[in-house]
Formats: sequence, C-alpha cells, structure tokens
Amino acid sequence: MQTNLRILRARADAICAPPERTKRQQQTYDRILAVAPTLLAEASPDILTFANLARVLSVSIGTLRNLFFDFDDLLGVVITTHLETLLEAVTAIPAATQGARRHRRAAYLQAAQSPAGAWLPAHTTMRRLRHTLPPDLAERAQTLRRRIATALRPAAPSRPCAETAARIARVNARHPLPLRPPSTDPMDTDAFERAYLASGRALVSYAARVLAQPP
Repeated sequence: MQTNLRILRARADAICAPPERTKRQQQTYDRILAVAPTLLAEASPDILTFANLARVLSVSIGTLRNLFFDFDDLLGVVITTHLETLLEAVTAIPAATQGARRHRRAAYLQAAQSPAGAWLPAHTTMRRLRHTLPPDLAERAQTLRRRIATALRPAAPSRPCAETAARIARVNARHPLPLRPPSTDPMDTDAFERAYLASGRALVSYAARVLAQPP
C-alpha cells in the first residue's frame, strides 16, 4: 500500500506542482542529500529506517517526510542524483573526440571516486542498495544506468560502402583475417580494448592489403 501511496503522490505532483520550497527548506533538503549517502553507505541495514535517519540528521520526522515521502523515496533520490552526475560526466565528452571511450571511462571514475581512489559514499550506496528499490523507483535508476553503459560502449564501426565491401571480400578470400572480431558486449569492454591493442599490427597489415586492392 505504501508504494501505491507514493505513486499517487507523484501523480498528484505531476497534475499540480507542490509549492516551491522555502530557502530554509531548500537548505535542509541540500544538507540531507549531502549527508544521507554517507549514512546509507555506512549504516547497518537493520537500522536504516526513516525515523532513525531523521534522528541522526537532526530533523523531525515530519520535516523529513515533507521532503521525501518515505525511506525508499530518499534512497531513490540519492541513487538517481549520483547516476545523473555520472551520466553528465561521461556525456560531457563528445563521442567524436579522439579516444572518447578512454576519456569517458576516466571521467566516470573521477566522478565515482575520491581523490584517494575510494568509491564515494553515493557510489557505494548505489552499488549496495539499488537492488532494494521498489519497481516505481528502480525504473529511473535502470534507465540512467543503461544510458551510462551506452555512453561507455565502444562506437560501432560504420558500415562500408558496396565498393569497399567488395574489396574487403576479395582480400578475405585470398588472405583471411587472422582475428576473430572482439566482443561488443558493454560488460566486456576491457576485453574488447585488449583484443584490438594486442592485434594492432595484424589489423594494420590487413588494412594495407585492403587498400592495395585495385578498385
């Protein structure tokens, strides 16, 4: 029933937006989002309750409930805010940039880690608790994660024109490519990169043979 009430509140807010937060409410909201990731990352699951969070955040349960419908709502905001930060970091680098995938991976890690290399509390919370989100809140998080995975995925090779394809086919008939195309699975991007780096010489040789073919 709680999930249904949360959905109804979201629909009500979509129909008629709630009043804007006062300056003090916004300050409280920002403070909660600044502190909550650390509490969520470090606290034992058995004490992660809405009432206990209100106590350690030094706000009344009424104030906390006015800003977040329930514990899951607060957790969802923490996770989606962090995922939006990660997405903004990786997509700030244009896909056409030379070495874009490498730079995007570096940007992702910079946004997810502290200068010392440890995962930020928000990232730890996301990895640890995202699976506990109810379906109505998990959908947004899953969408953001898919968009981040797409941004980090190697660009698909462009389809060659008919003439180039014919030349490649003739070369393949005489000199089979000594490589199996690496995986394009976004979860196997490291293997994808290693395969191309390890076989760079063979690819250069193969490209030279294609270009040497008469039109």
